[in-house]
Parts: sequence; structure tokens; C-alpha cells
Amino acid sequence: MAKRLSPENIGAALGQLANRIDAWKRQRDDLIEEGERLANVALEFVHDLRGTTTPAAARAAAVPRKRKGGRPKGMKMSEETRAKLREAWKRRKAAQAAADRTKTTDERARVRSRTGRTRSARASKRKVD
Repeated sequence: MAKRLSPENIGAALGQLANRIDAWKRQRDDLIEEGERLANVALEFVHDLRGTTTPAAARAAAVPRKRKGGRPKGMKMSEETRAKLREAWKRRKAAQAAADRTKTTDERARVRSRTGRTRSARASKRKVD
């Protein structure tokens, strides 16, 4: 004879199902914790072999940095684009020249002394006997 589905039987079946699901979740959590522990132990071994002490240092040593931005090598530009770039360069150059013209003699002398020239602007104006 087939079992009848009474509210008590349904409640008991749902309770057993909930217990099984809870047990599976606990087991899964235990497995995750064990996996993380093993991964940390393995990472420590790798660090010992490489001689690094932090994960950030290991990543920095393992991955070379690439330059970003710019135009890809060999990329063709239209004449219109090239003309725009030339004009922008000329504007930047003119702005830099205008800024240089407004500097005082002492400021220019300091800039020249940083570039490796031996005489300052004042020294070049003095007459040598």
C-alpha cells in the first residue's frame, strides 16, 4: 500500500531535506576552509623558493609592466589628423617660448645651471679684462 501524504509526513520530509542541505553546506564550508589553508601553505612554499615575502612583491616580480597609451606602431594617420597634430605641437611650442620670454635673467641662469652650462647669465654679461 502506498504511503499517504499527510501534513505530518510532508513536514518530516521537508525537515529531513533541510537537515541534508545544512549538512552539505557545512561540508562545503569545511572543504573551502581546507582548500584555502592548503593554498596558503603552497603560497608560502612558493615565496620561500622565490625569496619574496609578500604576495604583492611576487606579483610585481612575475608580471613585467607595460607602457600604456599612445598610438600603435605602424598605424596610418590621415593627412588631416597629421595636420592637426602638427598645429597642436606648434601651439605648445609657441606657448613654451612665450613662457621662456617672461622669465627673468636669474630664472634663466638657474635653468641653464641645471642643464650643465658652466657660465651663468650674469657671468656672460660681465666683461673679462
